[in-house]
Amino acid sequence: GERGEGYLAIGRLSLAMKERIVPALPRIVEAVHEGMHGRGGRKKYSFCPETLICVADLVKAVGVTMQPHIIALMDPMFSAGLSETLIRTLDVVRQHLPSLQGLVQDRLLLEISTVLDGKPFVPPGSRRPLGPLGYTEDDHVKSIRYGELAHAAGERRLRGDSLSDHGHHHPSSLHHRPDSLLGALEGAGLTEAHYGVIEMDRGGEVTNEGLEDEQLELLLRTLGEFFARGVCLLSFTERCVVKYLRHRNPRVRETAAHTACALIAPKPGEPIRSSGPGAEVVEGVIHLLLQVCVNDRDERVRATIIKEFTHRFDAVLCQSQHRA
Repeated sequence: GERGEGYLAIGRLSLAMKERIVPALPRIVEAVHEGMHGRGGRKKYSFCPETLICVADLVKAVGVTMQPHIIALMDPMFSAGLSETLIRTLDVVRQHLPSLQGLVQDRLLLEISTVLDGKPFVPPGSRRPLGPLGYTEDDHVKSIRYGELAHAAGERRLRGDSLSDHGHHHPSSLHHRPDSLLGALEGAGLTEAHYGVIEMDRGGEVTNEGLEDEQLELLLRTLGEFFARGVCLLSFTERCVVKYLRHRNPRVRETAAHTACALIAPKPGEPIRSSGPGAEVVEGVIHLLLQVCVNDRDERVRATIIKEFTHRFDAVLCQSQHRA
C-alpha cells in the first residue's frame, strides 16, 4: 500500500543521500516508530513490514549514527514476531553495527526460546532468564535482566519457576507458564499469538501446533546463523533443536540437522569438548545425528549431516561407540 511505498522511498532516499540525511533522522525514526506501532496521526494501522526494510537502508546509509535509534527501535521491530524481513534487517544491523551484536542476539534469543522452549532463555550460570532489554544511550550497550521488569508482575514467583539452561524441566505448553511470566512477556510486546505449542503426536514425530512449518524453519535457521559462535547453547540445542530431527517435514529435519551441527561445533582453532557436561551433550547430539544420517528416509537430510561432519567433529566421531 501507500504507507509501505512511503517507507521504501525513504530508505532509497537515505541510500542516495548518505550522511546528508542525518539532520532528518529524528523525524524519520519517529515516523518509522509509528509505522511499527500501527499509528499514523489519528488513524490506526497494522504493523508495516516495510519499516524494517527502511531501517536496514538507514543503517547502510549512515552507519554508527543510527546506533542510538536502533536501540530505541529494537523492541518495536519485534512487535509483529519473527519474519524473513526482520531477520534480514537484523543481519544488516549486526554487520554494520557490530557493537550491537549482543543486543540483537539477546532479543532474538528471548523470542526464539519463548517459542521453542516455552520460557525465556537462561544463560548458563545465571538464575535469571533473558528478558525485555533496556539500553543506555552511551558507548556501552548494556542489557537489564528480567528481574527488574518482573517486580511489577511478581518477581518471587517468576524466579521460583525459572531454571537455568542446564535444568531438565521445561513446560510442553505455554499455558502452563506462571501468570507472572505471562504478564512480564506481554509487557515486552510478546503475546500468545507469537507462540507455538510444541507437542508429540502418537507416532513419535514432533509436531508444532499453532506454528507453521515455514516459521519453525525460520526459527531454527536463525539460531544457526546468529548463534553459531560466541554463545553457549549446548543444553538449549539438546532440549529444543534435536527433537525436530523427528519432525514430519523433511525440510524442518534438514534445517534442524544443520542448526544442531552449527551450535555444537567448536570455535575455529579450538578443540571440540572432550570432558565435562558440555562434552556429554555434544556426544549425545552427535549420536542422534548419526542415527538420523543412517535412518532418515529423505536423502537431503542424510546428505546435510554428512556435509556437516567435517574435521571439526573428528575427535568425537572417531570414538569406538560411533564406529559400531
